[in-house]
Amino acid sequence: MVLEQRFAHHSGPLPDPETLRSYGDIVEDFPERIMRMAEKQQDAQIDSAMIEARAEAWSLRIAAVAVSLLPWFFGTVAVILALLDEQAAAIIASLATAFSAGPQIIGAIRRRWSPPAEED
Repeated sequence: MVLEQRFAHHSGPLPDPETLRSYGDIVEDFPERIMRMAEKQQDAQIDSAMIEARAEAWSLRIAAVAVSLLPWFFGTVAVILALLDEQAAAIIASLATAFSAGPQIIGAIRRRWSPPAEED
């Protein structure tokens, strides 16, 4: 008596070729349907990843614009408040202008005066 045991393990969206071929023996267009299903699943995963990448790109753009326009906004508010003779509020807006523009000015100066990186 000969006892044979066979074990197969497959991981992935598609079955192995032998199994896929045997599905075609049962229902003629079944392998094509399985392939279309796997392609649609892959397209959905790509679209899902692209949605996240697009959202991150938009948020980066919005943050960059907001950071660059913030000092101008506070400066404009400070001038308007000074013209309206609201001295305390104008001083606060001026300080906000300085605090929002300061890091940008310091960063620009550091980039301008920093030595170029040495290559190995």
